Amino acid sequence: MNLIYIFIALQVLDAVSTVIALDGGGHEVNPILKKIMDKIGVIPALVLVKGAAIAFFWYYQELLPDPLVLLLCLGYVWILYNNIQVIRENL
Repeated sequence: MNLIYIFIALQVLDAVSTVIALDGGGHEVNPILKKIMDKIGVIPALVLVKGAAIAFFWYYQELLPDPLVLLLCLGYVWILYNNIQVIRENL
């Protein structure tokens, strides 16, 4: 299975869970993304950043080694786990 589809799914899940976590009282820990969110809003910032990441990885998927994409996917699993923890704490 091509890891790009897992990467895309994780990007979408991260964006959705970030919106839910922020609405529940969480805060963005990525300082660059936080600045973009402050300038243009949460959802536009996530669409911009996640869209750019997806487009980059889609376009260059043949050049990216699977271990690198797998490592990034694992990183996003960890981020998603943390988002879910924040959501659960604020229920």
